[in-house]
Amino acid sequence: MDTKEILHKLVAFDTQIQHNTLEAVNWVRNYLQNFGVEVSLIYNQEKTRASLMAFIGDKNRPGCVFSGHLDTVPADETFYRGRPFELHYENGRYYGRGACDMKGPIAGFLAAVPELVKAGKSAVLLLTHDEEGGFQAINQVTADPDIVKFLQNQQNCIVMEPSDLKAVTAHKGTRLLEVSLFGRSGHSSRPSLCIDAVDAAVNSYCRLLGGFRKLAENYGANPAFIEPYSTATVGLFNGGEAINTVADRAVYTLLSRENPGDDFEKFFADVFMDYNSPARLEIKQKLYAYAFKSRCKPEFIESLNRGQQPQAVNFGTEAGFFEKIGLPTVVFGPGNIAQAHTKDEYISAAQLEKWTAMIPEI
Repeated sequence: MDTKEILHKLVAFDTQIQHNTLEAVNWVRNYLQNFGVEVSLIYNQEKTRASLMAFIGDKNRPGCVFSGHLDTVPADETFYRGRPFELHYENGRYYGRGACDMKGPIAGFLAAVPELVKAGKSAVLLLTHDEEGGFQAINQVTADPDIVKFLQNQQNCIVMEPSDLKAVTAHKGTRLLEVSLFGRSGHSSRPSLCIDAVDAAVNSYCRLLGGFRKLAENYGANPAFIEPYSTATVGLFNGGEAINTVADRAVYTLLSRENPGDDFEKFFADVFMDYNSPARLEIKQKLYAYAFKSRCKPEFIESLNRGQQPQAVNFGTEAGFFEKIGLPTVVFGPGNIAQAHTKDEYISAAQLEKWTAMIPEI
């Protein structure tokens, strides 16, 4: 099967983050096993989703790890170039949910497998199942001591996120917090009998953002990024039931983008140590992706970049998880991140074919 045929199959599988991925995972496993490739599946607790780890060539000879994810963000049924799970070709582009992020890059790798096998090359394919939903899968993989030991013995890792075939050697970390305040409701004419959760939420919000920004300024700017400082923003803020009722609950989300080397762990652990309010405070960390700075050797980066300058980007990937366990990693793949998660998601056919041709040379 060529790249287009494989991409057609992958896009047809509905692997939105709210659905299971097993049908797609089993198809990839069967495809690889047709070429004698050893494949292992790593299931989630509910057995509704699975990560896939495949060993091309000699498992005991170090090679390059190619990392991707089969899950996608939710699809919009108003996708105007056809249906989201039917690959559509138009003007040199393949359209479909996941075509860019990241079923296109994965299809290119799978199309190159017969040549890798024929040439006796060693490589590892690792596909996770919930990169768009919280990074539980990559956390599960990198918490397994046997897998970690194996990965640490590999030469490099390429996270196949869309980067326009330009090496990305740094990106910010991402942390999502959900902050809830619980008070006591009542009529607004007698606020002294109530505990105002919205008021408490505003106070905690100011403390969080103020403290974060002060620490970010102390760490200083990183000129590699468009936003040079670590940043934090509140995305959702909800509370209250009526204009004449004191709110008994308020909740907001805080999303941070943290520069490599900036350590906010102690800040988030201690920021409410002296919290003094009658409203009960509850903080849940919903998502955390490590900041990333590549330790790949310059000659490996240059072999991919071919004269282009490495990039630092603001979006997050699973790259930081691999670097954390000691596997030198770079983000490199076909497609433009601007097309990821969009209604009319697409990937350039020419760039995808170029990527497929590159893989046996890596």
